[in-house]
Amino acid sequence: MQEDQCGGTVAHNRKTDRKPAYLGGRISYNQDMWSEDCIVRNASKTGAKLSVADPRTLPDQFKLVIPSRGETFRARIKWRMDNQIGVEFENDELAPVIELASARRLRAKAEAFAAGRDTNKKLH
Repeated sequence: MQEDQCGGTVAHNRKTDRKPAYLGGRISYNQDMWSEDCIVRNASKTGAKLSVADPRTLPDQFKLVIPSRGETFRARIKWRMDNQIGVEFENDELAPVIELASARRLRAKAEAFAAGRDTNKKLH
């Protein structure tokens, strides 16, 4: 057990083993209006340890993007200590990062489908 910044203890009761990593990441919150860089120190399918500038300024939940892997996670902070945090991923499936233009095309298709228009015809 380790002690966190608030004087509590941190237990390492992980569902899966974490593998060492040194990956650039991006934390975003408040509907992506705020973001900051981080370093992913270790990771598994269910969580990660991140190095951050100041863990006290982060909300309990945020979005974590790991661009080099094309992965995005909804993360919840489980512990804070020094300049590191432990997070648990809230989604089991990895959500791939997609380009904004692709997301807009998908949204337009979904809206067209909902409106009853044929989305298979090419637009001119």
